Amino acid sequence: MRVVTPTASTPIVSLILGEHFGSTVECVGSTLLARGRQPFGPLVSASGLTPKQLREGLFILMQHGIVTYTEASEGLRVIVHYSISPLAVLLRDRFPLYISIARSRFGPQGFAIVSEILKQGKCNFTHLINTHFPDFSTAPQHETEAFEDAFNSLCEQQFVMRVAEDDSLTAVDRRLAEEVAEHAKNPHMTANEKLKMKKSLDARRHGVEYEDMPTGMKRKVVWQYDEVENKAAKMHEEDEKDMANKFYWRINPSRFHIHTRNEGICNLAEARINSSAKAIMKQILGLVEPSMKHCKADEVTSAVTLTQLASNMDLSELTFHPSTTRAGLTDYMTLLTQEEEFPLLSKEDERGGGQYVVNLLRLNDALQQALVLNYVQERHGLVGARIWRLLKTKGMLGEKEVGKLALVSNKVARETLFALMNSGMIFLQDVPKTVDHAPSRTTFLFYVSLPKCVEALVHETYKMIANVKLRRLKEYNANGALIEKIQRTDIQADESLLTDGERMGLDRFNGMIDKLRVSELRLDQALLILRDY
Repeated sequence: MRVVTPTASTPIVSLILGEHFGSTVECVGSTLLARGRQPFGPLVSASGLTPKQLREGLFILMQHGIVTYTEASEGLRVIVHYSISPLAVLLRDRFPLYISIARSRFGPQGFAIVSEILKQGKCNFTHLINTHFPDFSTAPQHETEAFEDAFNSLCEQQFVMRVAEDDSLTAVDRRLAEEVAEHAKNPHMTANEKLKMKKSLDARRHGVEYEDMPTGMKRKVVWQYDEVENKAAKMHEEDEKDMANKFYWRINPSRFHIHTRNEGICNLAEARINSSAKAIMKQILGLVEPSMKHCKADEVTSAVTLTQLASNMDLSELTFHPSTTRAGLTDYMTLLTQEEEFPLLSKEDERGGGQYVVNLLRLNDALQQALVLNYVQERHGLVGARIWRLLKTKGMLGEKEVGKLALVSNKVARETLFALMNSGMIFLQDVPKTVDHAPSRTTFLFYVSLPKCVEALVHETYKMIANVKLRRLKEYNANGALIEKIQRTDIQADESLLTDGERMGLDRFNGMIDKLRVSELRLDQALLILRDY
């Protein structure tokens, strides 16, 4: 029997499943997390549930894209193996963010569409119409048209995507099926050809996932990421009623993450320069956003010319400071390209007044570094943040060099260095002078590795989220009697029936729950930067 080693996210996954779906589904998910990929029979034995309960729990999790399955032939039988995706569960804590983005970009109709799809896991357009307009025949025409336009916009911008046939399979199974298909085309591949084939499959999986998919209810668009240049994109009509009933739709988290990442870059520009720089970066990222595929796949954006940028924004709003005269767009572009540590823009060519690109990979590092530095300062104080910045800038340094450059005593430097090392924020490299690695003849150098710091902070964030969820659950259990009382119809009709002590207890409970929920959202926002960018 295969047992999966628990990770830092395992407790959070179980807590989220219990909070969103109840104890039965939590039991099914926890069993899959502990046992890994399992067929139905062993799952019944391991979970302690009846076959009916287990089957219903699996249906619910598959409906929401949390559990996937694959069929394997064993002799004359076909065995179905089920597996769970912990990431799909962890993303459920981000639903309020997705709904907020949908409201800000697509209005109340987009809010209603995204909320209903998140609630159902996947659904067709007919279900969305019937939910939003219970009596469709008497609904105002302008409202139904606005609802359909919002849905088309969500699909065209890929915030909502069609459910594919292989969505029920795991990423490993999809990859194996693709490799088998490629091998069938050329059974006698050389080692170099196999390597090229695997690289092409990786590129297809990262970037070309959404081609040849319907992007709305009115027509099918063969999506081209360079559609600004390729105006001859193939389009053909499809029957609206058939699409409304046949095709099911789900949320695409990657597009929401791209939107949040772009907002973070704009805020970084505002923090380093001013609000005008933020407006310029927002306009640039808005122009190139259709060509973005995935936060981890995008390294550099497509080029934007100065002429194109000037024709799409109001240049009268650009000022260095309210007390100074207006500055030109060229001056701001020069400022954005000359940022010392992390340039926000890079100039690629002189055509069109200058072609500029955004180095997303470098700016992702900037966002992660700012978050790690903030964590170090909160946990280890100003001296710890100063030493961490020093090691990040200078590279490997010894203990005495750190104390001298950080302007602190050797004792303080030593204590801070070892505290940072214990928390996984800095690391130690030994440089032996002899082959026997004797400590007396070995130099020990401290250094900072941003990827390792991010990994350590991700695990720490998982623990903090789990602690916050457990504290919230404890608050609900401790105030169970009060919660049951305020849910009574007579109390809801007349709150004066509550005593003064109960009102004070209710205010304290609500205040504590609000603080815990805000803490969860902030921790998940940090996890978004650390893990998903």
